[in-house]
This record gives sequence, C-alpha cells and structure tokens, in this order.
Amino acid sequence: MRRSTFVVWPKGEGEEVSLEALRAALEEYRGRLEKTGEKLDAPYTTWAFPYEIEERERDGIRYLYLRGKGVTAQEYAGLLLTAGSADAQNVVQITVARGGTDGDFAKANELARFLARRWKAEIVLFTGKVKRQYAHAKR
Repeated sequence: MRRSTFVVWPKGEGEEVSLEALRAALEEYRGRLEKTGEKLDAPYTTWAFPYEIEERERDGIRYLYLRGKGVTAQEYAGLLLTAGSADAQNVVQITVARGGTDGDFAKANELARFLARRWKAEIVLFTGKVKRQYAHAKR
C-alpha cells in the first residue's frame, strides 16, 4: 500500500490551492472538532485531531507537518501535507510519516474526506481507487 493519498480537483476547476489555504482548512477542521467537544463536554479535539501543525521546508518544498502530540504521540507519528498544482489540476498530497501507525492512515483518510468535501474534489485513496466527494447541493 502507498503512503500517500491525494485530494484532486477536476482539471481547470477551482483556484490554485496554497499552503496557507490548506492550513486555514485544517484550522477550520480543528475548530469544528472543538465545538463538538464543547457540546459533549469532553476533550474531543485531543482524540479527533491528535496533532500539532508545523510549517516546514525541505529541498525547497514547503509543507505542513502534523506531529503527534501528548499522550497520543505513541499512537500517531505524523502526517505531511503539501499543496500545489500539476497539469492544470490542483492537488493536495497527504503522506503518512515514517513509522506511521494505522491511526495515522485513518486520520489521513478523514482529512482527505473533509478537504475533498470542502473543495468539491476527488480523493485518490492509498489503494489507488478514486472516490468522488463532491458536496451535495443544498435544498
């Protein structure tokens, strides 16, 4: 199985995605989880988003590193997220860090689903299968 999953826009659709837009989407996701935690009166975010967001650069490529934090650090190694475009298609790549756990793979799938719904895109899963996550029209 591959270590990356991709969120891919249909060719020519949507504005170019940036690392800043990706970070804003992650903050929105975390904010939604915090609201759920408030309703449940539980530290839900600790379980549902067990990462710290760090911006890094390597070999001239900027990326977001989601580092496992707290008690769950042993259960979650981390995720790497990059954003860009290739062949007139916007792409977000989510890669499970070395030493990644089943929990990291599950969280990568959850994040890919959220991002694909938010941006009306498709997901290329770890298995290579394509899943369409276009948002449903409001009635």
